[in-house]
Amino acid sequence: MVSQQVTNSFAPSSTQLRAFRGEYISAEVEGTYTLAVRDSGLVIQIPGRTDIALQPIFPDGFAGAIVGVVKFSRDGGGAVTGLTANSSGARGLRFDRVKR
Repeated sequence: MVSQQVTNSFAPSSTQLRAFRGEYISAEVEGTYTLAVRDSGLVIQIPGRTDIALQPIFPDGFAGAIVGVVKFSRDGGGAVTGLTANSSGARGLRFDRVKR
């Protein structure tokens, strides 16, 4: 469970949030998650579930129900290439970005 008392010292702009948008696929869960910007925030869309709001906790790091802490990875040029989810049920669950 993610603590509700997370201090938001990192507050990404709408431009920064848009850098995370896209589709991410994981061979481990055989599924695709979609990241979208909604109401000045980032959400994960998982088929068959309601959107999961993500709260910024540090640069390239967010927290949300079910997914726990989500850490985005970037290439040498700074483009987002994937994400790793760490929750009580899944540690180091890797998703690669397949569509922007």
